[in-house]
Amino acid sequence: AIGGFIFQWSDGWWKFRQEENLDVHDTNASWATDAYVHDHVEGKNNMNEEWWGIAAKNATDSDGFFSVTPRTSYYVLQQAFRLDPYGPATTPEVIRARFGEIRLSEYTHRYATGRAIADVADLKTVRLGNVRMNYESSISNGDAQTKRGKGRWLGHTESFWTDFEIDNGGDLRGRLSIHGVGAVGQNRLDNIFYENRALERVLPAAGEAPSREARAVADRFAVYGAEFTIDQPSFTLEGFFRTGHFHWGYEGDFFGLYPEANYGPNLDTYNGQAPNGFEITGKGRWEGWKLAIGPELWWGANAALLAKYYRESDGFSYSIIHHEDLVEASGAQTSFAVPEQLTRRTSVFFGFGAKSLNFEIGGLFAGSTKVGDEFAWVEETADRGYLDSGYEVVNDEVRWGDTFGGRVRVIYEGGALRWVGQGSLMGIVADGGYQAATVLTGWSLKESGRGNHWAVSSGASYRMGMLEIAPQVLYQKPLIEANPRIADFYSRDTGLYYPAIRPRNILDDPFVVLDNRETVGAELLLVYDPTPGTWFHNWDRDLREDAPFAVALDVMYRSQPEQRDANTFTLANGATVPFGAAPPARDEREAKLHTIHNVSRDLRLVSTLFTGEGEPRGDDPRLVTRYGGDLRMWWKTIHARSRLHIDDWGPYDFHRDFNLTYPMQWYTDVSYGLQSALMEGTSTRFGVRTQLRTLDENSPEYVIDPSDPDARGLEFEVGLYVHIGL
Repeated sequence: AIGGFIFQWSDGWWKFRQEENLDVHDTNASWATDAYVHDHVEGKNNMNEEWWGIAAKNATDSDGFFSVTPRTSYYVLQQAFRLDPYGPATTPEVIRARFGEIRLSEYTHRYATGRAIADVADLKTVRLGNVRMNYESSISNGDAQTKRGKGRWLGHTESFWTDFEIDNGGDLRGRLSIHGVGAVGQNRLDNIFYENRALERVLPAAGEAPSREARAVADRFAVYGAEFTIDQPSFTLEGFFRTGHFHWGYEGDFFGLYPEANYGPNLDTYNGQAPNGFEITGKGRWEGWKLAIGPELWWGANAALLAKYYRESDGFSYSIIHHEDLVEASGAQTSFAVPEQLTRRTSVFFGFGAKSLNFEIGGLFAGSTKVGDEFAWVEETADRGYLDSGYEVVNDEVRWGDTFGGRVRVIYEGGALRWVGQGSLMGIVADGGYQAATVLTGWSLKESGRGNHWAVSSGASYRMGMLEIAPQVLYQKPLIEANPRIADFYSRDTGLYYPAIRPRNILDDPFVVLDNRETVGAELLLVYDPTPGTWFHNWDRDLREDAPFAVALDVMYRSQPEQRDANTFTLANGATVPFGAAPPARDEREAKLHTIHNVSRDLRLVSTLFTGEGEPRGDDPRLVTRYGGDLRMWWKTIHARSRLHIDDWGPYDFHRDFNLTYPMQWYTDVSYGLQSALMEGTSTRFGVRTQLRTLDENSPEYVIDPSDPDARGLEFEVGLYVHIGL
């Protein structure tokens, strides 16, 4: 009887944009049913799985738990339950009479009073939020084999954040986050971080030693992030600046034209200013339409406009997306987010299901702005070839046929066994993007999003109880191979100059061979997850996984018989420069083991072990074999972390660009907080961190000892910090 009245005790969420807006009450209706006749209109959605309980959730306490305020329905049911439905004198007439005596007006004031008290405490219409103050101080030192030398260096850094939030309780929400900088420590081993924007280094004069002094410039305060949402009956308008947005991979974006823009700490590290733009989502008669426009919709994007129409109906789905670059971006903050040449792209997608099979097919028209662009490619010849290289050089240009691409995917859902097969043929300038949508399971090996290749792949996922076994294979080959490097030559005898042939790059050429290089890849993913309700492949699994123990082993092998074209690197002033060559072709192997152990309600352990080979992004021929691990612990209000990397690249983009590695890097961090350790990002905490690393001839700060060329350098840093969060 009680269950017939109460579906939900307190407010709960399984809702529209579950991953993006979990903490936002959302009135969007995402599906329709006539079970609720009062608000059902034929052809319109009236349901959203955001449940309103008989007790309303208020703000969380220091442990992350919600307090609740009983709603009117709570008091009404309290009176209803005073009647014993199984009593000998209880008849349908008695029940009707009992309910007829209950007057809602007699109980609404109780909820109104309780809610008013909660709202006053929360000040939710206009308020300050996420007020944070970070104080950090550290001492660093080195030895004679480091540029730092044996002297001790002291530094301290202060950072401050304040969010201004508005919420009119209806159709408008907004947030503006301001960041301020006090002093900025210049002694850090990892010396690129967000607060550095407020300083300008003093460059040494010729013959002088580098100075550690710095002078302030007028950049003490900056907009750290901003976002707003305007909700109207026919559309929702969302604006964002440095706050991230989701991709369209589950909404018909078959070729990855609109990527996800959540970058974690890297955005602060390199002082990125993306994403920056607006999204308009149609509702009602405009259902299925989306429009995105902005100066940098994702990191490294040109100013662009994207329009999408996507619908699902009776097992069918279809979409059309157009992307138009408007203005070319200038400069870059990091080598992994470099603006490319202006482009124009249009994709179409169609999907349908038949029992346990799903079929997806798509076409892409991209790069029409490059039609007529000239390029050179080579082919092997039995003769001496160009400049005795063994290659014949062919001068060519981009044609309309090079702008088309297509992809077909078939998915079989057979209970314990699931399978996916995919084939693609992409013209040389038919560039898409990274496939962010998860297909079947959390594989790491994926087909390139660039054009200039054809590829086939097949993978299966088989569940044996709580164990998932998921093998996958991929073959990918470019239509036109990468260019080798052939040096130029001037003949004094003939007076003729023979220009060099160089690897292509994204700045000067209409297409490149990078991750679309020839690849024979294989991957085996093994996952033990006894609680699939918290899916192991969620991005925030370390915090959400509720299994006593869950583990995944991911092993990959890539055979890469041909070399790629050249990458780019970013100078300190933001200019982007291509490398002159690429490393030789090599095979790569990788393995990663990730575990999550919920020992008790208060203790959680998360670990990652890895090993593998990798080539640099630049032109250095050395192949790096690296390994290491990461261990994190949350125990009540204590958070601890230790990270050990052996023969690995340093933490910044230029380390991998130029193949700069350290024999050992060891980080530790232990902190105590006033709230749960799982909330260490925003709560009040104080702790100690250490960093230790050794250096050799492949490390950028290494100074060789002529008397002992094999001697390694040593650097360390010890820091104390207090983070205040309100």
